[in-house]
Order: sequence, then structure tokens, then C-alpha cells
Amino acid sequence: MWFEHWINNVIIVYGFRNKLSFNDLIQIIRESSIKAKFSWLLKLLQVPNISSVHKSRVFRLFEFRNSYIHYKWKGYELDKDDRQNKGLETVLSEIEKTVKYFTQFENKYIYLNSKKKIKNIVKKKPNRLKK
Repeated sequence: MWFEHWINNVIIVYGFRNKLSFNDLIQIIRESSIKAKFSWLLKLLQVPNISSVHKSRVFRLFEFRNSYIHYKWKGYELDKDDRQNKGLETVLSEIEKTVKYFTQFENKYIYLNSKKKIKNIVKKKPNRLKK
């Protein structure tokens, strides 16, 4: 779910940069698949390329999530066949690197390397509502 919110945010930011209306962006987000959001839609919005390795990891994670949520999870006898569990373990062991990559991508292209500066400004600004 984090990845879907992340890519939706990228679409909103770049959509505004391309002068699309909020209503158009909401419709685009609602009607686009996750694969569309990570591929041709980003090209249309002129978003810098996202690493194919990280996109692939996200797609594999979504496949596991969707198979489980939509009751397509294939049952295996645990003693005899462990393929799904091993596949899921592999994806989960790699996904932390992908989260880090996306966070760095966001800082560079969404916040224009100013995320830390913004946080520091917000921390230092006095709260005028307190007395």
C-alpha cells in the first residue's frame, strides 16, 4: 500500500508541474493500473526513470498481495512445497532497499534535495498559537 500511495503522490506532483487539474489527476489515479502508473504514465508526465530493478520488486510484491487478497493464493502442503513462501521471503528481504531507493528518488525529484532543509525550518519556526 505504501508503494501505491508513493506513486500516486509522484503522479500528483508531476501532474501539477504539467498543469493538469486536480480532478484530472484523481481520475488518472483511479483509472490506471499499478503497472501503468510505474511505466507509460510516468513517461507522459516527464518523471525521471525509476530503476527497473526496483519497479520489478514492487510488481512482485503486488502480485503476492493481490493473489492473497483476491483468494488466488495457491495452497501447498507445507511439508512438500514451499515455493510461495520462499518467493515472498525473497521479495520481502529485498524490498527495504527499494523503499530506501524510492525515498531518495522522492527527495531528489519531488523535494529537489530540500527535504532536510524544510524539516529543519519547520522545527525551528516558533508555534505562535502557544501562550
